[in-house]
Amino acid sequence: MLSEAREPLLSNFHEGVAAAASVVGNAVLSVASGDSSLVTDKPSHVHHSRGSHKYPPHLHGSAEDEDEDDSFATRTVGRGASNVQEDALARVQDLDLFQAAQRGILERVTGLIESGGASTADRDKENCTALHWAAINNHMAVARFLIDRGAEVDAFGGELMATPLHWAARSGHVQVVDYLRKKGSNPALKDNQGYNALHLAAHAGHTFMIVYLLAAGMDIDDGDLMGRTALMWSAYQGISEDGLNELIKGNASLDSVDQTGYTALHWAVISNHIEPFAEKLIKSGAKYDIKDPEGKTPADWAKERGQGEVFDQLILRKQSKSFDSV
Repeated sequence: MLSEAREPLLSNFHEGVAAAASVVGNAVLSVASGDSSLVTDKPSHVHHSRGSHKYPPHLHGSAEDEDEDDSFATRTVGRGASNVQEDALARVQDLDLFQAAQRGILERVTGLIESGGASTADRDKENCTALHWAAINNHMAVARFLIDRGAEVDAFGGELMATPLHWAARSGHVQVVDYLRKKGSNPALKDNQGYNALHLAAHAGHTFMIVYLLAAGMDIDDGDLMGRTALMWSAYQGISEDGLNELIKGNASLDSVDQTGYTALHWAVISNHIEPFAEKLIKSGAKYDIKDPEGKTPADWAKERGQGEVFDQLILRKQSKSFDSV
């Protein structure tokens, strides 16, 4: 059952953005408004010791594109404005559908599609569609046009066989995810590692995305291929305390175990996120005596990592109920 506080996020999205800011901070306004300063051409690959989210660079061939930009800047120094504009126009006309979608150049995307020079169903060498690239770069106008022209909203592509919504969720683009959902995209679909949109949002620490997806009715305890839930990923990554809090408020199972026998509390300790992540889990009622297949409790893991005293203090505070006074 969704809380009444979350329902306005779907019935009135923009009002929901403003309301959520008081909970998760003003930064969500920049994310939800599509602040271009948040879109970079840096790779968004995230690696960790037990699997990885290999999502693509925001810009196709970004290193090469940076070199081209530098070269173009050199060529235009000292030239007249009209010549510079002509060069810029020529460069735009050289862009293929995927490059234009990545850069949000709607005029070029429109020209290619309407002239028959490209199709919304086309795939690049990475098996991605133009909609994938528009989604990861938060280009709403391009995404709208592509879908209006028949783009498949849940096309699977890329190394991880993910959908455009997966890419947008991993990047924190709430408006794009909201639009794709309204056009029929399913955030519960999984890539080839078993990650759905909520897993990706939790892994990346996008708090407002987590709030939005929970309001959209996603199964908070759905596991990936290894049985790891969004709460486990949030605890392991240790990026967003607010994100962890939202998952706990959403009644995520605190004591579920994945296929390796670890709980969210195990993962928080293993990744050295005792404060505030393990602390928050314990305060919220997570069991701290569950043993993994090796017979280790979270306390045992904490001792191995030199955090035994800190962890023991958390347990004492929980047992004395001193958390309630904080």
